[in-house]
Amino acid sequence: RSMEQIFQMGCEMAEQGWKYKFTATLLEIYNRQIFDLISENTATLETKLVNGEVEVPNASHVPVQNTDAVQELLARAAKKRKVAETASNGRSSRSHSIFRLHIEGANSISGMQLGWVLL
Repeated sequence: RSMEQIFQMGCEMAEQGWKYKFTATLLEIYNRQIFDLISENTATLETKLVNGEVEVPNASHVPVQNTDAVQELLARAAKKRKVAETASNGRSSRSHSIFRLHIEGANSISGMQLGWVLL
């Protein structure tokens, strides 16, 4: 529901001169390593600290325009997650996934530009 509201608001703000670009990143943390869940690359990703924020420079950023595109990415990522059976759970993920929606906005009337990330 929140994704629907974000994309809806982006459409509504177009009347006031705003244009938004949405990109998604899906990462997995497994055994203290970071993996890109939407890339074909299976290599471990590195992190770096930039201006006090943790960044994953080689993570894939996929453009998304609506909730259907986000759902497709989530489904694709779910297939790549590492899962294994445990004594108490037959399908334990044993990992943590992180979805990040990057939003960049520019207003053609005022010249203002904004950018933020939702986790």
